[in-house]
Amino acid sequence: MRRLAIYLITFWIILELGGCQARNSFEGKLCPWQQRLAAAKAAIRRSDISPEYLRVVDFGRPKGRGIVANTYIARGEYVTYYNGIRDLIEPDIDDNTYTFQIIHRSTRFWVDASDEDGSYGRLINDEWRIPNIRSRTIFVDGEPHVSFFALRSILAGEEIHYDYGGSENFLPWRKQDVI
Repeated sequence: MRRLAIYLITFWIILELGGCQARNSFEGKLCPWQQRLAAAKAAIRRSDISPEYLRVVDFGRPKGRGIVANTYIARGEYVTYYNGIRDLIEPDIDDNTYTFQIIHRSTRFWVDASDEDGSYGRLINDEWRIPNIRSRTIFVDGEPHVSFFALRSILAGEEIHYDYGGSENFLPWRKQDVI
């Protein structure tokens, strides 16, 4: 009985996605996930590094600056992207505070956002227990970019958090904030 349920759910998902794709491509419309991806690509192409629906807040010591939503952001919606110099060369280990690693088809890219350029993606704070965004690597005009999408609904005034991964040894501030 359990297998039957899994098969039915899988079949329904495939049918839904395929139907959405076929129906909307015939009508010239995009599915919701295609719309979100298109929004991310459009923001990257127009270099929208500080969207108006987000704002920078200084939380003081020890946290520092972070990003807060100005408006409601629905689950799955595009939030912002990580702007910086993309390179195939591994960065200096001692100075990688603003470096994001992307692995795509066994190739490692690093996005270095160390330069203060007004971009919001570099100011997203770490939250490993209950993050509200996730990253996704997308390619725009052949270049890899890290885009962030809402894991759940984000209310106006709520801080944007991302799980950096890693451990207390790699991320020392996690030792200070134990549950």
